[in-house]
Amino acid sequence: MRPQTILQREKPEVLYLTHEQDFHPDHRATVSIVQAAVRAAGITEPTLLSYEVLTPLTEFDRAEDISPVMRRKLKAMWAHRSQMRQFRYDHAFRAMNRYRGVMARAGRYAEVFRVVGESMSGVSLPCRADPGWHRLYAAAQEITEIVPTEAAFILAGEVSPETSSLVAPRRCIPFLEKSGAYWGNPSDDAVAIRELERLRETGASFIVFVSSTFWWLEYYTGLRDYLRAQFPCARENERIVMFDLRRRRRLLSGQQPVLRSIWSGEL
Repeated sequence: MRPQTILQREKPEVLYLTHEQDFHPDHRATVSIVQAAVRAAGITEPTLLSYEVLTPLTEFDRAEDISPVMRRKLKAMWAHRSQMRQFRYDHAFRAMNRYRGVMARAGRYAEVFRVVGESMSGVSLPCRADPGWHRLYAAAQEITEIVPTEAAFILAGEVSPETSSLVAPRRCIPFLEKSGAYWGNPSDDAVAIRELERLRETGASFIVFVSSTFWWLEYYTGLRDYLRAQFPCARENERIVMFDLRRRRRLLSGQQPVLRSIWSGEL
C-alpha cells in the first residue's frame, strides 16, 4: 500500500519522524520523504514532530514525560537483537532520556521533539535550546488552563517578554510591581503581603510561583503561611504553585490575630 493511501485513510494529526540533522543519512532523508508524501496525499497537513536518535537535537519545541512507558521503550529496543549486538542503544537512550527529564523538569525520563519546518510562535533559537525556557513553557500551559483569558495574575519575580506572550491575552503582573514594571524582591514578609493585597484589590485574581521562584515559599515563610491560610491552592506540582485570590478561606478564630501580626510586620 502506498504511503499516500495510508495517509488518506488515517488522516493523522501528528506524525513522528527522525530529524534532518541526524548522523544517519536515512534518518536525514525521512523529513523530505514524509513531507512529499503528505503533499501527494492532499490531506490537511499534520504536525510533524522530529525526534533524536543518533544525534541529539540542539533545539527542541516540546518535552514529554515518558517515565510511565520507559520500561516498554527499553523492551522494544531489546527486541532488535542484531542492532543491540552492534551498539548498546538501551544504555544511550536511558541516559539521554534521563538527562532530558532532569534538564527540562518534564519527569524522571523525557523525550524531546522539534516541530519540522517552523519555530514556536517566533521564539528565538537560544530560548528553544534552553531547558529552563521549556520549563517555563510547560508552566505557562498550566497557567492558561486555570486563569481566565480576560484575567490578570501575579507572577513572583520578573516577567520576561516571552512569558507575557505565552500567557496572552492574560495580563501578567511582576511581583513586586511599581507603575507596571518589576521593582525587585520584597524586603520582608510584611511588604510582600501588603503588596499582594494591593494588587489583589486592583484586580489580580491569582498569584503564581514557577520552579525558579519556589525559593520564595521557603524564604518568605510569612507570605507562604498567609497564602495557604487565606486562599485556596489552585495547583501545586513540580512546575508551579498557584493560589486563587478571588476568594478567601474561612479562617479559624485563632488564625486571625497571627495573620494580622504577619501582615503588619509585628512577627
